Amino acid sequence: DAAGGKPKSYLPLGGETLLTRNLRLLRECGVREIILVTGHQRERFAADFPDADIRQVFNPFYLTTNVLVSVWAGLPWLTGEFVYLHADTVFHPEILQRLVNAPPQAALLAADRKPCAEEEMKYKINENGRVFEINKTMPPGEARGEFLGLARFSAPALPVIRHGVERVLGRGAF
Repeated sequence: DAAGGKPKSYLPLGGETLLTRNLRLLRECGVREIILVTGHQRERFAADFPDADIRQVFNPFYLTTNVLVSVWAGLPWLTGEFVYLHADTVFHPEILQRLVNAPPQAALLAADRKPCAEEEMKYKINENGRVFEINKTMPPGEARGEFLGLARFSAPALPVIRHGVERVLGRGAF
């Protein structure tokens, strides 16, 4: 919880909450359907975001799991290309614009190439320059940088994502 018992996505930034800002930026980029996976305080989200373009999906395991289970909860509602975004992520609007306007690819991830600390969501790349691992547990020295929690995936990538999420969850890594 953020200060005052509210979820982190309710923290203020420039006169609006992080979530309100991110929803606005998504809409400004042409996103017309939004899947909002909730857990803690889902009633607050339902009351504050009754918008017709937002489908709220409840992750009943939020108390004991990580964001991957929230991804899993939202996957059944995805049918085509989609943008993935953590509700409390702060980013420059140009990053989202560039991601949305980039030529089609299976997956595009917004990342910062930099030395990382332990708590950051780190990524590795392979010899072809492609991301092949993202997690918080890799040693910082092995990381190429930080995944910003913002990505775009193509429709053909959906089965691969579903399989990968289920494989990781099947190992109990949540």
